[in-house]
Amino acid sequence: MWVTPERFQTPSFRSCICLANASSKLAYAVIDEVHCMSEWGHDFRTSYLHLVKTIRTYFFDPCILGLTATASSFVYKDLLSEFGITSENVKTPSSFDRKELEFYVKPVSDDRFRIKSLNEEIDKLEKDNVFEVNPDDNKYLKAALIFTQTKNDTSFRTGCKTLAIEIAKKYSSPVFSYSAPDNSKNTSISKEDEANAEIQKRFSNNEIPLIVATKAFGMGIDKPNIRYVIHYGIPGSLDSLYQEAGRAGRDKKTAKCTILFTKDNLDEAERKILFGLDSTREQIRSVPVPLKCDLSTSLFFFMENNRGIHFDFEVMKLIIENYIIPENDTISAASHSSFFYDWEIAEKGLPNNENDRERINKSIKPFSRLQKGVYRLALLGLISDWTVSEWGEKTGILSIHSSQPNLNNMRDFLTAYIRKYEPDFDLDDYLGSIFLLETIPQTSSPIDQVILALLKWTEENILYNHRMSIKNIIELCENYENSDNFRKKLEDYFRISEVQPKLNYIADHSSQCGYWFEPFYTADENHEMKVASTEDLVVLKTSMKRMLEDYRYHTGLNFISGLNMFLLGDFDNSDGRERLRSAFEKIRKYDDSQKNFVLDETLDLVYKHKSDILPTALEELSEILCFYYLSYDHWSKIYAKLQDKTSLTSILDYELNRLANIGRN
Repeated sequence: MWVTPERFQTPSFRSCICLANASSKLAYAVIDEVHCMSEWGHDFRTSYLHLVKTIRTYFFDPCILGLTATASSFVYKDLLSEFGITSENVKTPSSFDRKELEFYVKPVSDDRFRIKSLNEEIDKLEKDNVFEVNPDDNKYLKAALIFTQTKNDTSFRTGCKTLAIEIAKKYSSPVFSYSAPDNSKNTSISKEDEANAEIQKRFSNNEIPLIVATKAFGMGIDKPNIRYVIHYGIPGSLDSLYQEAGRAGRDKKTAKCTILFTKDNLDEAERKILFGLDSTREQIRSVPVPLKCDLSTSLFFFMENNRGIHFDFEVMKLIIENYIIPENDTISAASHSSFFYDWEIAEKGLPNNENDRERINKSIKPFSRLQKGVYRLALLGLISDWTVSEWGEKTGILSIHSSQPNLNNMRDFLTAYIRKYEPDFDLDDYLGSIFLLETIPQTSSPIDQVILALLKWTEENILYNHRMSIKNIIELCENYENSDNFRKKLEDYFRISEVQPKLNYIADHSSQCGYWFEPFYTADENHEMKVASTEDLVVLKTSMKRMLEDYRYHTGLNFISGLNMFLLGDFDNSDGRERLRSAFEKIRKYDDSQKNFVLDETLDLVYKHKSDILPTALEELSEILCFYYLSYDHWSKIYAKLQDKTSLTSILDYELNRLANIGRN
């Protein structure tokens, strides 16, 4: 059986599974492109997030196999959690290198020149006989793919439909977009799927030489004669880039992958806001990103699909107030409730099923937003399961199965969920933090505070993950030198380096600071430890880049990244200083023995690299250390190793104050 995740949410399909189990065992459940469980589940296909639990509920002890070519560390951790397994159950190839792929980055100044550049690239396809037909069977000998950032954007002609029409005007060969036909505005989702399936089938059978598509196209497709992949604008991450480029060259013959990249021309201060560790949604929105650059499209698409926590809060409160009833600090509910939602009625401000739905955010696929609200209530332990008996973009019938936890259980559910990604998370600290008080007033009910905390943390971390992913691919494209160098950087990004197991352990045991310094040392041929070379530190930087897409406030990883950036002389060019300060904000709360250990080991490591570090850089590090370590003994240690002015000034000020006090006495 080939089924979609959404099918598992329907009562009729669940009944079919039960009938099948009565006569024979369904032994295997294979989830292809399993990274979508996390990447798409948190975005717009909520059923992915409930898939493994549903399979385990309705199958008898099934063997579940997940397959993917790429998965970020956040997705990887998400999948381990969803599958309920450890890293020992994961098999990873030793190399991700695709030597047959040639990469080219072609900078373009704006949309007008991007169209011109695209036409130039298609001219190359024509010269390479991509549009040539085999006279024996009337099939195309070669194929090409063009990936766009959006599906329907007509403003700047970047949507796959619009672009396909533009290309078809110039070339006689058939060009299709991987989306519903233009006249299908009111077509149901199933018919759109039929149209896409037909296009993919014809492309696979060499009846179509060129397709313009979004990232949804061709996951798992194994078509050997794709010679070209063109990205009309950067994809959302390096994972997406490598996966989409990897559609080409499946026959191991040379294939070309070109990125048409529109720069943003932002200054350093604006970039620091966009990609800053602590930047808020409001700060990001305040940056005047040029409308026609790749960065603008990527951020706009994400922001529009994640409109802020108050929209989602209204949906969750609607479900609670109408179907799960709060009583003081406990939750009561019928074990099963069903409700109908109609967007058209709600949009007119009319009551819907005797409940006022006007409060729901109606701007983007409200029924999917409703399902997301149900899933998030399940994270808090309020809902154990749900099904969808009618499914559409604007209407649907959804049934929920409720649990009855109290407030303390809700807090426990939330803390356990977040600690999967942020081991040091403390809910009370989070609720009490200054920046959060504007979002969660202290006058809010305890239940509302827990809901808002979940939404706030989710928004911040998903937005952070998206920003870091964009940052990494933009930096790679901006620093393009040649195809071999570009491919090597991609390979290094995905490669499981020798230091990776250490980083994985630290990610799971953040507070065990004794392990933080291991990545800075390597064993020689006699198995004796020595300080890591510059080359080793560059490998560490690349490995950290992938992990830090997914860990925002991880004390250990931020400390390692910040200190590594310092040792590489890249403290200001990247986010090294910001991450090191963030780490020390947490370290200052550790007990004295841990704090002193971190200081001693840091100074010892820096001292061993001192000959390669500029005096001005040592002063910058000393300023940070002296800010967080405030005793005379600490300053003396710092000065002994760094011989810097900052710690010396602190020592002298202390001695002068001591002498002044003696004089007064």
